[in-house]
Order: sequence, then C-alpha cells, then structure tokens
Amino acid sequence: MGFWYAMCWINIVNEWERRPVLLFGRYVKTLGAGISLLEPILFDTLDDVPVQDIVIEVKVPEVQTKDNVGIALVGVLTYRITADRVRDAVVQVEDVYDSVLERSFSTLADVGATNDLDQLLEHRDVFCTAITAKLAERVSEWGVTIKAFELKSFSINDEAVEQAIAMKARASKEGEAELVRAQMQKQIATALNEAAATYDDAGRWLKGTEVMLELCRSGQNNTVLIPTSITEALTLLKPTTTVS
Repeated sequence: MGFWYAMCWINIVNEWERRPVLLFGRYVKTLGAGISLLEPILFDTLDDVPVQDIVIEVKVPEVQTKDNVGIALVGVLTYRITADRVRDAVVQVEDVYDSVLERSFSTLADVGATNDLDQLLEHRDVFCTAITAKLAERVSEWGVTIKAFELKSFSINDEAVEQAIAMKARASKEGEAELVRAQMQKQIATALNEAAATYDDAGRWLKGTEVMLELCRSGQNNTVLIPTSITEALTLLKPTTTVS
C-alpha cells in the first residue's frame, strides 16, 4: 500500500505540455516538463495543456461582404498557448480550444463585412493580416498567441456573381492575348519591311516566285487562282540576262 502511495507522488510531463495543479480547488502552480513529486491527496491535477503550435482549419459557410455578396471561407489558423500563461488558459475561459475556434468564426465575419469582394480577391494578404491582428487582440487574455491566419480557399455563394467574375477574368485574359498577338504582328511587319527594303528587282522577283512555288507545293489538291496583276508584276521585275 505504501509503495502505491509513493508511486502516486510521481508526475511525468512531456516536453511539449504543462500540467496545471490545484490545491483545494485553487490554482497554485504549473508543472513543467520532466519528473515532479506531488502529494496526491491534497493536490489535484488537470489535463495537460499543450504549449506547441496548434493548427486548425476554420470553415465559415456564409460571410456577407461589404457589397452584400455571400462567400464561404476556409482558413488555416496557427496559435500557441504560452507556457508561462497556462493558468490564464485554464482559469480565464471554460474551454480554450473551442473558444479560440468560435472567436475565429466571429472575427472572420466581422473583418469580411468591412471589405468588398474585389478587395478580398485582390488583397488576400491584407485580409489575413487583419484577421490575425484582430483575433490576437480578442484572445490575448487567455494566454493565447496567434501566430498566423492563412486563407486556404473561398467560394462565392451567389452563382450569378461567380459567373460575372469568371466572364470578367476570361475577357481580361483574351484582351492580354490579343495585345501580345498585335505586338508580335507589329514586330513581324517591321522585320518584313526592313527585309523588303534590301531587295532589288531581282530579289523581289525571286521572292515572289518562291511564294508561288510554296503555294503549289502545299500538298493539297486545291486549285490556286493567282491574279494576272501579280504575274504581270513579277514579269516586269524578272531580271534580264545578257549573253556575251
């Protein structure tokens, strides 16, 4: 009997945890990592509190933006309970983990309501920074340090708005493609003009003849109609040969 009583004095705490200790219902100390001796009849211990980074996924099915567009958000929250403030995490709030999650929901809704949809789409980093700062202020009294909030994904609940955004993005990409195509055509035309300026009559005749031969060698059984004006122009450019 005495052996088991002696064994009950031993408390082993993991490196990444801390153990709250109560004396007659009053919080008296926190056991650190390693082996500690504690009288088992007078003292009570609570569940160990992790002091490592905790990463949770935060899902909010409906957030109303400033311009009245409903969106669903999925974020990743990283926080830590400070080792020297384990008492606050146990005493100041009933369940620190559920409370942090609930505060995350409300903070997402509050910050989302102060931003337009375009701001969320274009400045996600600013949105995440605002979430982190506001949430850190709300949970600091519980001994919780907010490390980061990252926006994992979001979707627009209004199908018409989502289609309008998709059409806008598609039009923007098509416009960029047309601009690149026009710039390339301009460069090609400039190069061709520079090359044409170096041709004499013989060179123009040879180039025109080459183009016509390429049309004839296209490999397709098609009839190629060549205007007589082109053939006449090539005839006029044909170089004359002199026999000595």
